[in-house]
Amino acid sequence: MTEINVAPEAAGKILAVNAKEGDTVHVGDVLAQLDDTLLKDQRHCRFQPGYGKIALVQLTSPVTIANLQKAIAQDKQAVDDAQQAYDNQKYSPPIRAPSVTPRPA
Repeated sequence: MTEINVAPEAAGKILAVNAKEGDTVHVGDVLAQLDDTLLKDQRHCRFQPGYGKIALVQLTSPVTIANLQKAIAQDKQAVDDAQQAYDNQKYSPPIRAPSVTPRPA
């Protein structure tokens, strides 16, 4: 049996594996299927005049920027709140029960 390492020409998510270790395969057999959605989108963009410009305008619109800035501020606040809660737990002195002295019987 001959062992051969294979690698795809492009990186991507594997959708299906059509052969198992130890299977006999032949030239031309499809061993795995990669998700080609991103590749198709890239091809589509290349052949659509002005498509990149439209996407850039959408991404840099004042509304989009404002929404992203709001989301970033909310995320920063959540991180600050989590850090404060952690610090409060980390630096709070342990709570001790009051000492009780037993009475002689």
